[in-house]
Amino acid sequence: MAQIVKPALHRAIVQKWKLLDSMRPLPAAVLTNLRNVFRTEFTYNSNAIEGNTLTLRETQLVIEEGQTIRGKSLREIYEARNHPEAIEYVESLANEERRLTEADILTLHQIITKDVAEEEEVGRYRKGEVRIQGSKHVPPPAYDVPMLMEDLVKVINDNPDDYTTVELAAITLHRFVYIHPFNDGNGRVARLLTNLVLMRKRYLPIVIPKIDRAKYLRCLERADAGDYAPLVNFVAQCVIKHLDMALRAVEQKPGDRRLSLVEAAKMASVSSDYLRVLANRGLIPATKEGRNWVVSERDMVEFVRSHTTKSEGGQPSEGP
Repeated sequence: MAQIVKPALHRAIVQKWKLLDSMRPLPAAVLTNLRNVFRTEFTYNSNAIEGNTLTLRETQLVIEEGQTIRGKSLREIYEARNHPEAIEYVESLANEERRLTEADILTLHQIITKDVAEEEEVGRYRKGEVRIQGSKHVPPPAYDVPMLMEDLVKVINDNPDDYTTVELAAITLHRFVYIHPFNDGNGRVARLLTNLVLMRKRYLPIVIPKIDRAKYLRCLERADAGDYAPLVNFVAQCVIKHLDMALRAVEQKPGDRRLSLVEAAKMASVSSDYLRVLANRGLIPATKEGRNWVVSERDMVEFVRSHTTKSEGGQPSEGP
């Protein structure tokens, strides 16, 4: 099968994964911090994509301190509370050397929709037809769902088309959303399953940011039409960002200053808009702090060194 992911992204993922793998076992403090950050950010962003209005800080208060948030619905609170248990369940599945089953997916749905969906719908495939708000896609009829889910589980377990791990994760994400097997909770379960595919191959779990919701939905629509490349490369960029985050956490030294893109642009003699484009594409090791991109001073020194061209008098090039 022809590779779907862009070769440059695939090479970056393989190199960064091998580098991180060479550092295992990772320090316990680093693992704990990464896990806590992921739990909060994944919960916030996955829920926010579906319309939950809790902020990142409110989400943290709900899942770490058990608080209820004034002015927020009980549904939104339960959506946040359910995620840590669902993440733990995915972690346990990733660590078990056995085949994924449909029962595992039904259990995951039961966890994520507890006190959220109607009781008769929790952990059960839908019995009727559904429409996806804002989408042209019409999910298959309910009587096809069991067969389609059986086929999807086989693809996840056997990878018969020999996809790379990142490709298989992206295709799992799309096919699950395409089938839309439940009345509620499909997007949340799909993103958890995407991470399960990654984690079974020792990749770090990823977060699809709420800020990229429109791009994410466009990628899914392109996949509906048979073009998987945008979604695969979108997921690949998310993988790179989280590998970079883990590498920085392991390698970070005292005094390794974090720069805003405005500060980094001055160092590199390029525009901050140019760096923002590279960050969104996963082509520089930048991470989000709140709504703003930041990059380490060491990484920018390396960026300047690797992008300097003699023909341009030592100035980084913004062209292709």
